[in-house]
Amino acid sequence: MADTAPNPQPVQTPPAGPNQAGEMAKKAQQMFMALPKFEQLAFVGGLVYLIGSFLPVYATKSYEYYGIKSPSVSVNLWNLEFLYVLLAVIIMIVGLVLPFLEKWMPAVKLPLPKPMLYLVAGVIGAIVPIFRWITITGNNNLNMGIGFFALIAGGALIAVGGFQSGGAKMLQEQMQKMRQAPPAGPTPPAATPKA
Repeated sequence: MADTAPNPQPVQTPPAGPNQAGEMAKKAQQMFMALPKFEQLAFVGGLVYLIGSFLPVYATKSYEYYGIKSPSVSVNLWNLEFLYVLLAVIIMIVGLVLPFLEKWMPAVKLPLPKPMLYLVAGVIGAIVPIFRWITITGNNNLNMGIGFFALIAGGALIAVGGFQSGGAKMLQEQMQKMRQAPPAGPTPPAATPKA
């Protein structure tokens, strides 16, 4: 018995050649160059932070104990506790997505100005690996890896981008407003005059 079902024809798609890749690279370069300088710094800082997260942040020294040599172990950012990973993801989002947010999603309104977000996220990003290093220094066999320095550099670049765009001044003004605001909570009843 003969097969009567029609043979489906494969969809012909042109192969992605060097022209398409070159055009995409040009487009990406134009988008990057259209950003203000402080957002370019923040984006580069976000990239450095992303790359540094996969590099060894901490490594244990190999030592010999009764003729048995211990293995050296390296730990990247993704092997740390959940809080550090969560902070790193937020910092990477601030550095990598925030510069393009107005272009991609113009309806999104941020709770704080972008320069202030860059400054705060960058400072936190630079401090997190140092803080983690301080909290585990009880182990003398621990070395800082290249990822440790890349995370600090990435966080610093994001923070410099925020600082250059006036993030520090905006943060200072915000703190002044918070100091001048009346305290939250119920207001005490007014005193009644005694007769």
